[in-house]
Amino acid sequence: MELTVDPLGRTPLGNYELAIRCLGAVIFYLKYCLADTEILSLGLIKEYQPPDAVSSTPGLSDQPFYERQVNMVLDSVTLENLEILSTGIKGSIKGSLLERLDSCCTPFGRRLLRSWVVNPPCHPATITRRQDAIEELMLLAPQLQGVRDGLRRLPDLERLLTK
Repeated sequence: MELTVDPLGRTPLGNYELAIRCLGAVIFYLKYCLADTEILSLGLIKEYQPPDAVSSTPGLSDQPFYERQVNMVLDSVTLENLEILSTGIKGSIKGSLLERLDSCCTPFGRRLLRSWVVNPPCHPATITRRQDAIEELMLLAPQLQGVRDGLRRLPDLERLLTK
């Protein structure tokens, strides 16, 4: 029998069933480590919402979590196996995808490119828009050389502001 009204909020929504099971595994491990009382008594258990996920009210969206995701999250094993950031040669960037794509002339451009490569978009429309923008920039490359020269002279404000 499924309850339609849960005034105490003790019945998980259908799309949170796996999360409840995972929480059970975490509690089991905390008990094993004799840390369950200290940690759970804080009451600081919250739903993890990745910073790039489209915000939505729980229960209102019928889309699975991965379809609401804005960017893919690639773990370190995937990044290593696909040689996205470095190759097997002593962790060198030489021969990696990032080295192949990087023609940035500023440190902040390199950081943005690295972020885009490590967290690519999930939605095909976003990927297509980026491809179209890159194609236009490549066609205008000779005319944009002056812009590149100007960008080279810009200070790295992001780094300067953190100091």
